[in-house]
Amino acid sequence: MTAPDERPFPDPRNADEGTGPTAAPLPPLLPHLPKGSSVIPLKRHAGPDPEGAAPVDYGVVTHGALPPTGTAELMLRKRPEVLVHTRRERELAVSHWLLAAAPNMNEARTQWATRGIALLRCGGVFAAVRISAGIVQAAAGTEDPGRIGTYLREALQGPVFIDTSSRRYYVLVPVSASQLRQWHGHGPDVECLGPGSFLSVPRPQCSEPDVFRSYWCVPMDGPGTLCSPEAVLQVIAYGSYQRRVGKRLAAEADQDGHG
Repeated sequence: MTAPDERPFPDPRNADEGTGPTAAPLPPLLPHLPKGSSVIPLKRHAGPDPEGAAPVDYGVVTHGALPPTGTAELMLRKRPEVLVHTRRERELAVSHWLLAAAPNMNEARTQWATRGIALLRCGGVFAAVRISAGIVQAAAGTEDPGRIGTYLREALQGPVFIDTSSRRYYVLVPVSASQLRQWHGHGPDVECLGPGSFLSVPRPQCSEPDVFRSYWCVPMDGPGTLCSPEAVLQVIAYGSYQRRVGKRLAAEADQDGHG
């Protein structure tokens, strides 16, 4: 029988996965659509477009923003009023949004330009959940930075960066998430940084693991695009369980080797 603190958790990437009657149902990990977006069922427009455009697939129509990464099933309807940003434009927009959290914007810009990181205040436009690398690696089932980035992109669908010197991941979430009590009880492995906390945040262009000490393993898709607190809690629960199982199996193997 599974002990109460050893109840298996489904992989957050698979909302349909279960582990029997003891498994808690997982809410779907839905993408956060940009403000002002509208969703249209995907279909092929059979006749001429009433506005003169070629037949296209319908999906998410955004006004001045890109849909989040990882939503391949959603497509932009190609209409004149839809603005498709380049990566540079997106990073510039994200920079301006993040700088709203800086005590001094000019100083933060200088820090980004010279050091690659800038000190920003949590609790204004975002909060941040700090998670140890051990939990994230256990959830992803790998220590490879690229594969971890892919896992976090699929599971969280929102911005995450890592400080390689402290081996901690930082997940950006709405400010209201800092009031949740679920962040407690994980010891030093998990902490939510809200009002009164400061955080060194890499500039949006820093996304190469072999180049920067602190880099975005999941870059921001646009201003205000944050992770769902529920999805973050699922990853933490799954990673904590996987790590406990790994430690127990390692201890049993060690005992067998000395038996």
